[in-house]
Amino acid sequence: MLRELRERRGVTQEWVADKAGVDPSTVSKLENGGRRPSVQSLEAVLNALGASHKERSLALAHVASPASKAA
Repeated sequence: MLRELRERRGVTQEWVADKAGVDPSTVSKLENGGRRPSVQSLEAVLNALGASHKERSLALAHVASPASKAA
């Protein structure tokens, strides 16, 4: 979900990481489901992407879903 949002914005993982104040590997892991994000990291990335309320809700639901834990 985060990758699709980032790609729609036309920005790189490095750009998002810089704006969010996180390491680029954090953005990569969040996008690939390789990491369960802290609320702060997820909020920072969503803020950097200018996510709408709906996009934020979808991202939070995706991260919290049991299916995302198996990914």
